Amino acid sequence: IEDILDLITLFNLSLIPDLEKDEKVKAIEDKGRNYKDEDRYFLLKKQNEIIKKVLPLYKELFNENLIEITTSPYSHPIIPLIIDTDIAKRCGENNLPQDKFSHPEDIYEQIKLGNEIFIENFGKFPSGIWPPEGSVSNEVIDIFIDNDFKYFATDENILFKTLESNIRDNIYKTYFVKRDNKKISIFFRDKILSDLIGFRYSSMNEYDAVNDFISRVNAIKENLNRDSCLIVLLDGENPWEFYKNNGFDFLNLLYTTLSKEKNIILTTNNEILDSVESEEINYIESGSWVNGDFKTWIGDEEDNLSWSYLKKIRDEFEILDDEKKEKVKKNLFILEGSDWNWWYGKSYENKIKKNFDYLYRRHMLSFYLSSGLDVKNFVYKPIISNDINFINLKVKGYIKPKIDGKITDFYEWENGFHYDNEEKLSEIHSNDRFFEYIKGGFDKENLYLAIKINKNFQNYRIDLNLNPKDEKYKLTFINDNNNLSLLNDLSIDVEYFFDEILEIKLPFFNEIFYEDNKISFFVIFNLNNKPVSKIPQDGFFIIDTDEKNIISEWVV
Repeated sequence: IEDILDLITLFNLSLIPDLEKDEKVKAIEDKGRNYKDEDRYFLLKKQNEIIKKVLPLYKELFNENLIEITTSPYSHPIIPLIIDTDIAKRCGENNLPQDKFSHPEDIYEQIKLGNEIFIENFGKFPSGIWPPEGSVSNEVIDIFIDNDFKYFATDENILFKTLESNIRDNIYKTYFVKRDNKKISIFFRDKILSDLIGFRYSSMNEYDAVNDFISRVNAIKENLNRDSCLIVLLDGENPWEFYKNNGFDFLNLLYTTLSKEKNIILTTNNEILDSVESEEINYIESGSWVNGDFKTWIGDEEDNLSWSYLKKIRDEFEILDDEKKEKVKKNLFILEGSDWNWWYGKSYENKIKKNFDYLYRRHMLSFYLSSGLDVKNFVYKPIISNDINFINLKVKGYIKPKIDGKITDFYEWENGFHYDNEEKLSEIHSNDRFFEYIKGGFDKENLYLAIKINKNFQNYRIDLNLNPKDEKYKLTFINDNNNLSLLNDLSIDVEYFFDEILEIKLPFFNEIFYEDNKISFFVIFNLNNKPVSKIPQDGFFIIDTDEKNIISEWVV
């Protein structure tokens, strides 16, 4: 345990840049190991102090016109795809969700929320907006003009597609689009220089990196016969952990060197609009700064499944009254964020995808809990298309237990399965177990389950979901002061008894429940009509009832 605590301390030490390391931080660093709780608390306090400096510093520099800050929609959505997922067809993506998602009104609302946060922190309306991931389309221009922005920025690939020309000189000026009596300016980034800072220079010493950058800038300048602008855009939070000293040495040398270069001016976007040639264009092509398309976020089987779930949630949002809509709209907007679908598809290993998939579905759960709507089964089923979606329960043979609410005989469940890992769905009673375990098995005609429940709870609901693909295949057991009743809309005879445990006998009743000899299910524990725990821990159970598989499990 001491080694783990030391690793936690070292991790938090690594997050504090050298410029912020006071004598106390250095003293902790010099220990090397065997850190105390007080050391960890101090480092967390120090991190909070550093974080609290950031926005006031930005505001000061912004007001002094030394930097410029742009806004962005509230939850970092891929704006064109929220407007209409069919826009992806313009980039050659035809494998799209069957039912398109189209809610441009959400972008207006997300921009409004983003602007409110901006004004609250910086005291004035933003001049420009950054479309997340540089994702744009013609429809985006109209929305930005409606919201009175002076400019936005995107990737050079969008310009090349728009002009049908890859001549690089074209990116070193601004462009504008007119709509009626309004116009908006557009900056297109130099992808090569941006990616050098983002991905390559971290592996070089700062002098070689800066010299390379300056030489490239001068080469661009010498090839142009006009006053021009060069825009470098990158994810500002990503590269610096890979640089020596968190990038301070590189950035300090870069800005110092650039400020001394003749005929190179460090300036702001607004100043560029007043001083550099601008060309009118009638429209822009659709795409993002990732290969000029949207394939990172849509088109793959997992991506499309995610969009279909988002559409179901968005459709349910529409049936809420105005008060409920206001309450849960930020939950909805979080689900519209771009980072969830970034991880789906074939690009990333499942270990990383699994974590983000879990977080995404927890936000879905939060939407349903906050809205008061019934939680849908897909919330509990991983979107990732592989075997982590389910837990394959193995059995040694048939069972035929007596349904009397207790373990009548030690051996009556012995040939079945046993599972005892639950997933907490709420912070309520976070230290308690709701399910002690679930046992189960089958014979040729019936599924048998035994569920052991924490005796500390007397008023609750248990949902036995018998097919994760279909919401209607569900049995609900309601405990009212230890009197258990069953809600059964399936037109089948269910035998059950509740005493020390809940025992259930359920016939194989149709091809949906009993598909390809396999039974799939999961169980939800509800308090106050809200789900608080689920078993299994992730996904759902599958039981293969094929007799050949049972026989193969026997060990002699």
